Amino acid sequence: MSGSKSNHSRTSSLIGEKELLLGSDKGETSILSTTVPIEAIVLSAFRPRRYFDPKAMESLVESIEKNGILQPLLVRPLEAEKYELVVGERRYLGARKAKLAEVPVAIRSISAKEALYLALLENLQREDLNAVDETEGVLQLLALELERDLEEVPPLLYRMKNYRTQKSKSALGAAVGGDRLDFDFRGNVSPNGRVDSSRGNVSPDPEFEQIKLVFASLGTNWETFIRTRLPLLNLPAGLLEAVRTGRIKYTKAQAIARVKDEEKRRELLERAIADKWSLSRIKSYIKSLLDPEPEQDSLSERLDSTYKQIKKSLKKDRQLWQDFQNRARLKEILEELDRLLGKAPDSSRAENEDSASPVP
Repeated sequence: MSGSKSNHSRTSSLIGEKELLLGSDKGETSILSTTVPIEAIVLSAFRPRRYFDPKAMESLVESIEKNGILQPLLVRPLEAEKYELVVGERRYLGARKAKLAEVPVAIRSISAKEALYLALLENLQREDLNAVDETEGVLQLLALELERDLEEVPPLLYRMKNYRTQKSKSALGAAVGGDRLDFDFRGNVSPNGRVDSSRGNVSPDPEFEQIKLVFASLGTNWETFIRTRLPLLNLPAGLLEAVRTGRIKYTKAQAIARVKDEEKRRELLERAIADKWSLSRIKSYIKSLLDPEPEQDSLSERLDSTYKQIKKSLKKDRQLWQDFQNRARLKEILEELDRLLGKAPDSSRAENEDSASPVP
């Protein structure tokens, strides 16, 4: 349990840790503010944010050319008088475009893991972060906190979701059976509405609690993230890039992903973006695309098929056409066909048919 409490404390203080690393007066290590050659700064191998809006970047470059960089970049020292960028990639890229030789920096001696925490938290708190980068950033943060490889995190989240679902079903089943059950946020249940302190309100996997605390520190619901954000990573490449670059909302991209034909999906994506389709309009179009009305034979094909069936029936069952009612009905149908074709009924033919003797 002591390890669990330690993880609880570490995770719940992520934001506070960021403030400390950025230079709280209480920190043991001071921040050195200075200027360094821009060529001395290197980008981290891990970059939480991959896309920057071109128009916003142009505006930033103009501001930097006019006023310089107002907020220093946060860097950490490396060997050979080099510095790794921790926070401020957008400003760094803007400074390079503005052709600045030197940039103001805040140098802080922190570990690679601490630097990654800061970069992730800094980006996850941005309002303009696209859904793809945000999703990948949350998964990276969870991987760091849980000390797992990145690819291990999504399966763990789905297992957590399945556990919650099973506990809810069990609670519902017991309630229907007559026992009232209360269950807390972690999905733990207690019979007869009493909290069972012996259970300790602990999920079967301690990592579940760490995950919930990370999401709580980010102000995000973990169940919503699993339901709406994780599926984003399975989008086709074209849709994923459209979401990352802000061309379309992730909810619309998820709807368009239902179209499996690559060419039709691409055409729909471009049309939805160009015409600014709403989500409901996209869904309506997809429904008509995936569930078209059954195609009917052309009129000529149906007429030809019916004619062949009549001839076959005449040869096979002559008694059928000797019936007076059948003959009268056939006469009505033929007259209706004549009218549809723009011809007047052939009275002589009708009279001949009425007076004709039955087919032997």
